[in-house]
Amino acid sequence: MNGIPNSIRDEFKRVIKDYKAITILPHTEPDGDAIGTALGLYNTLKSINKSVEVVSVGVPKNLDFLSGYSKIKSKSQFRDSLVITCDTSDIDRVSIDITNRVVINIDHHKTNSMYGTLNIVNPNAPACSLVAYELIKDIFEIPASGYEAFYTSLVSDTIFFQTQNTDKNTFKYACEFIDGGAKPNYISQMLNRHSLSSIRLRGKVYESMRLYSNGKIASVAIDSKTIKSCGADNSDIVGIADQLCSLYSVEFAIVAYESNGGCKVSIRSKSKSILSIVQKFGGGGHIYAAGFFTQKKCQNIIENLIIELNTLL
Repeated sequence: MNGIPNSIRDEFKRVIKDYKAITILPHTEPDGDAIGTALGLYNTLKSINKSVEVVSVGVPKNLDFLSGYSKIKSKSQFRDSLVITCDTSDIDRVSIDITNRVVINIDHHKTNSMYGTLNIVNPNAPACSLVAYELIKDIFEIPASGYEAFYTSLVSDTIFFQTQNTDKNTFKYACEFIDGGAKPNYISQMLNRHSLSSIRLRGKVYESMRLYSNGKIASVAIDSKTIKSCGADNSDIVGIADQLCSLYSVEFAIVAYESNGGCKVSIRSKSKSILSIVQKFGGGGHIYAAGFFTQKKCQNIIENLIIELNTLL
């Protein structure tokens, strides 16, 4: 992972100094990486007496052990604050209007559109928290709650060190987070909790799974009625694509679910890049984990994706 140039770090320090109030924005329907990075920054910036808010919707319930989780807002209460986006490749994926605001864009997606006033993006980083940590570690004293959040981000996005971009440096950062106060066993237990509604939803989802191309492509289409019937919400869908991709024969997994009047799609791959395909549908993400939003019907978009994915088999 490449280091952050001193010129970027100096500019970040200057901008932080200029603002008393800071709004931190993970992407909509955030995962552990987005929230872990946001709360790592939140707890660190709070410790230097900044007024800080984290604004997000659809936050996974199993992250409630992180310091600052209960303070996450659904609407911003600050005006003219500095905006820091986390793990967000495109400006359309934040929950508030940040037009004409000063924006620090911290991310690790290859498809990041560089929408920020200051863009700090490293696509080689296995988690967004590593980009944030490299940025602030020599500037601020990070509290134990910050290290806990950053470690949570790291293990969430690497699926506990299973992704292909995990290397020896990944474990070096993990050790630094542990030295700072993160407790691996405790964090693992917390992340592996599931609500009853989540278990019910997964049961229905797995039962409806379909296999294509001699079992190399797995897909599920989830309608809003099914989600509601289980007492679940969209945050309970996080992780289902990874589970489908864990099947022996499966090379690609597709999860499509109704959301905000359209269809949200997540795709996972074991070994082949799916970015070019996802970009055809206006999406983005990582080489082996990406997604997009469309107004098309979920089953129709799955059929289109199967045609595209078959070209990679």
